[in-house]
Amino acid sequence: MSKDSPKKIVDISFRKDGRIHEFYTGNFVLNKGDKVIVEAIEGVEMGTVCSKPRLRDASMPDRPIKKIFRLATAEDIEKKKKNERIEEERRRPAPQVHHPDHDPGADHRFDGFHPPRVLHDRPPE
Repeated sequence: MSKDSPKKIVDISFRKDGRIHEFYTGNFVLNKGDKVIVEAIEGVEMGTVCSKPRLRDASMPDRPIKKIFRLATAEDIEKKKKNERIEEERRRPAPQVHHPDHDPGADHRFDGFHPPRVLHDRPPE
């Protein structure tokens, strides 16, 4: 293919509702929803094809576009799911632990000062 001849490109997304990036299809026959392996900024990543292949012509902005490395295998897809589960677990907040001396109504200050608890030996009148 000469430099002036159009090449096919597709849109690829690396995350749900993530940014879309353009990649050359190379010799791959791709459809929307296919999983592919590409070389991205952060290294080799798996992405999802978000568009039908289309021609990239001279009227499009001139910027470097990388090629698709290969189609994703079942092993690649399972590895991505495992990595997403691990990442989701890391984002979950730590469970709250109730301490028996904790008074939920007490005023706790940023400097760590905890006002003393007032214990009544008889009920208020």
